Amino acid sequence: MQNLAHPSPTTPLATPRLPGVDTGTALRRLRGNVGQYRKFLDALVSQYADTAGVLDGLLRQGDFAAAHLHIHSLKGLAAAIGADALTQAAQALEAALKARDTGNLPALLAQLDDPLTALLCAIALDPTRPAEPPAQRPVDAPASGTPREAATLLPPTVLVVDDQAENIEMLHHILEQDYRVKVATHGERALAIALSDQPPDLILLDIMMPGIDGYEVCRRIKARPDRRGIPIIFVTAMEDHEDEALGLALGAEDYITKPFNPSIALARVKTHLALYDQTRELERKVQARTLELQESRLQIIQRLGRAAEFRDNETGFHVTRMSRYSQQIALAAGLSGEEAEMIRLAAPMHDIGKIGTPDAILFKPGRLDTAEWIVMQQHAAIGAEIIGDHSDPLLSMARDIAATHHEKWDGSGYPLGLRGEAIPLAGRIVAIADVFDALTSSRPYKQAWPVEKARQAILEDSGYHFDPALIQAFSRALPGILEIRERYLEHNTNTADPD
Repeated sequence: MQNLAHPSPTTPLATPRLPGVDTGTALRRLRGNVGQYRKFLDALVSQYADTAGVLDGLLRQGDFAAAHLHIHSLKGLAAAIGADALTQAAQALEAALKARDTGNLPALLAQLDDPLTALLCAIALDPTRPAEPPAQRPVDAPASGTPREAATLLPPTVLVVDDQAENIEMLHHILEQDYRVKVATHGERALAIALSDQPPDLILLDIMMPGIDGYEVCRRIKARPDRRGIPIIFVTAMEDHEDEALGLALGAEDYITKPFNPSIALARVKTHLALYDQTRELERKVQARTLELQESRLQIIQRLGRAAEFRDNETGFHVTRMSRYSQQIALAAGLSGEEAEMIRLAAPMHDIGKIGTPDAILFKPGRLDTAEWIVMQQHAAIGAEIIGDHSDPLLSMARDIAATHHEKWDGSGYPLGLRGEAIPLAGRIVAIADVFDALTSSRPYKQAWPVEKARQAILEDSGYHFDPALIQAFSRALPGILEIRERYLEHNTNTADPD
């Protein structure tokens, strides 16, 4: 057969006249693109001229899946060119292959062979078919253009996934005037694009593909929290409601059936992109508001920590230093960066209960007597009561710290006399940081201890006042702690307090 696959640059395109084919309707779907229509005819000739032989070979091997896929693709192509009789025959044969109904296969194949052979002969004899193929671009590569992240004014990106080049070409032609189009001819490539740093804004996804089918592609995308919002529209010739229900159950937003109606396809794409944009904008606003609330919460916690300082004879940078010491010890103990940061943010609330301590006791210059000491010890319980019970992790941790940072590993601390790991971890960490800063800082009633003397005192209290494992973490964290101490010394007036 003569190679009549593509028009030459100098030959005008003519509308083909084929028996049993509604060429007018098919061309309207393609917006009158006769060249695209001819590509579909060429694909029919090149891929399905020996359909009977291909099916015979596949069925002899018992490969019903491949046979089903072959006829499924033929059905889509027949619908695209407006060959209704061939579409119906392919649909019936596809259903039998899917059900493995071997008894009816010969009759159904014969019903398919008649319209297919007639159409192939008519295409071959069509005098209007031009002759020379132009260069083709590969269909399995993303469309060129600036990434949307770098140029937000560019139109949305639609990923078209189909193993049939003619289907991709048709959808590309429908979409290219309004959207940037990326394409993939198999599931693996579709996943690579969808899970990349520049994911599409919407996916048109065929179901029947070799390898990973459309259902599995959809399942994997929707399983990713950072990708599950991407709208997926299945593009299929299937009419089985169970197939449609499965796709929707997997998270797909919609279906478009072959043959494509351009107006409907564009309307569906536009609708789901608009919904996706609204969802993303709402998520952005919620995230921004959440950050505002978190910032307000942190400010409240930090201001309350400052309020406690005004009710004490502690120095100005005590809260900053001890909270950062706590963070360093937490990291050295193996906590995650997020957990250590939470301890840093919650630690300033450790002495909030001193708001409820009488001035005569809080500011007494000498040693407290037994009765006064009992009142002083109540600040831990008062602090826990001020903060209260919360489901919020940060406030819950702040409450634990306020309540337990004076508990001791051997059970001799206050207010509850907790022992060992019954003391919350955050309270145990802050206890070390608080004592070390108190020892190495000047107070109206004492001079600052040298760092080595304070370190030795901390080590000697391992197993008594402090958790031995955390004392080891303190030793590992000490270089970083000393850097923080140097930065936030009281005489360092150029240091801005970031808290």
